[in-house]
This record gives sequence, structure tokens and C-alpha cells, in this order.
Amino acid sequence: NKVGKLEVLQADRPIHVGNVPVRGVADLKDGDIIRIDTGQVLRCNFTERIIEEERNVISQLELRDVTIKFRHDTGLDGISFQANRGEVICVMGASGCGKSTLLRVIAGQLQPERGQVLLNAQPLYRDVEKLKKFVTYIPQDHAFDNHLTVEENMQLAAAIRAPHLARHDRARRIEGRLIELGLIERRRAVVGSPVMKRLSGGERKRLNIGLDMISGADVFLFDEPTSGLSSKDSEHVIEIIRAMAHNKIVLVTIHQPTSKIFQMFSKALLLDKGGRLVFFGTPSEMLQYFAKAEHEQHFGTELGGCPPCGTARPEFIFHVLEAPPPD
Repeated sequence: NKVGKLEVLQADRPIHVGNVPVRGVADLKDGDIIRIDTGQVLRCNFTERIIEEERNVISQLELRDVTIKFRHDTGLDGISFQANRGEVICVMGASGCGKSTLLRVIAGQLQPERGQVLLNAQPLYRDVEKLKKFVTYIPQDHAFDNHLTVEENMQLAAAIRAPHLARHDRARRIEGRLIELGLIERRRAVVGSPVMKRLSGGERKRLNIGLDMISGADVFLFDEPTSGLSSKDSEHVIEIIRAMAHNKIVLVTIHQPTSKIFQMFSKALLLDKGGRLVFFGTPSEMLQYFAKAEHEQHFGTELGGCPPCGTARPEFIFHVLEAPPPD
């Protein structure tokens, strides 16, 4: 019934369930937080039939004037924005505008020449080995073993990424993740190579996502997780990322999302050529901004402008962004 009971046998200081101190017995329900000590917290994850240590410590990610220069061009040009726990951010832009470079900078793989990446206001590159363990970068290339089954790949990933869990707790977490990924019925299927496919393209993408989402990281960076998928498979992948990203910070690069996928994100970040930040805000704010920008481009501002047309197609944004400048 996804409920439980906490009994405090001995404690030097009060044990809290939520904000309520417990000295004897207290009822527990799914999702409850048990605070044992400063910095030591347990979460009742009864859906997965486990109680595990809550490892979410990064509540804010911030970039300040981040600049990356390569030999012949600029990767990122003075990028600044802030992301908070619980936000799923879509990173958009044409090929070569710096989307993957941005993720690598946040992942601790590419130190900027200027500016800072801050996790909870702590500079990432001041102590990169300590802080980058809270960040997981999922590249486009698949990380699973083609010769193993879906379940065996998840078992290997859990052993590497969640070694603190006991074997039976690990098995329960894997089962829960397979259900969330929609792969529970395919658990014993061998993955197969891209040539000799045993899984569909969407199933392979979902498995690749699951390998990293089984870890205890706080910031997840997905590089083009929908590339090569149908619109329906793409929507399914983004729905899974959004559902599994509860209480995390998630950035997802997508070249040009469909209208439905675009509206699934809490924030959207748009890059232009040369790694310049064009806009950062909610999807609806971005659409309104570009609707107004197009009107001013064609009719000027002397007419007083017009209300944004409220278009819901993100393709419209690229139409305005990439239009040749007026004479």
C-alpha cells in the first residue's frame, strides 16, 4: 500500500519526518523524507520498494559570461543563465552553434577561457573532481553493450553508478526503471548491433537514457536524445526524461523540436552562430518575443507594434532568426 512505519530505537538528536520531530513511532508514506542528521537524509521510495539516501545536493546551476574560443571560431560567446532544481531546459540552435560545447563545459570536460560555471554558487572548475560527480553527461553515442540483454546492461550500469545500494535494492531499482522506460517486457532481449537490430530505435534510445538515470547525479545533460527518431518516439523519450527528472536539473539539446515537444519543457535556451545566446525563458515567452521581433522587422515600431500573434510552432523562431537582415 506504499506506506510504512518508523520506529526510533535510539538517537542522540531528534529524527525528523519532513519537519516533524519523531522520538517514538511515526507513520510513513511514499515520498516522505527522513532527516537523520545535517546532510544525511533518507527518502521513502516505496514505489521502487526501497528507502535510499537522498543524494540531491545541487539545487542551482549558473553560468556567468562563459566564453570558449577554438582555433578558427568561437564556441561560446559570453553565455549567462541560471537553472534551478526541477527545471527541464531545451537547448536549441542550428548545427555548429555550440549546443554540445555548452554541455561539455557544464559537465566539467571543457574549461572556459573566461567566465564561471557555478553549482550552488561554487565554481565547478575550482574543484572539478569533487563537483563533476554531481553531473551526468549523456552523449549521442550509445553506451550499452550490444551483446548483453536490456536487463544485463541495466545491472552493469547500476553496479557502476549506484555501488552504495545493496544487491536486492539495486534489483528493485532496475525493475522500477525498466517499467518507467517501457522496457519491462523487453528485459531479456539482447540489444543487438545497429545492423542486426533486436530493439527499435526508440527502445535503444530509452535504454541509453536509463543507463545514466539510474545514477544519483543532480544535473543531467542529454545531447540530442531524439536524433533519428520518429516524432512519436521522440515525444516518448522526452516524456520519460521529464518524468525521471523530478527534483533534478536537466538540459536537453534538440536541433529543432516539434510544437508538442517544445511545450514539454519548462525553459528554452536558443543559441545562434558563434555560440551567442539569443533568448532564455519559457517556451511561450520565446514565441511571443519572436512574434514581436518579426512584426517590428517588417513594419517597424512607428505603428506602435501589434500584440504577439501567439503562434505555437517553434519552426517560426528559426524562420525569424535565420531571415536575411532587411535593407
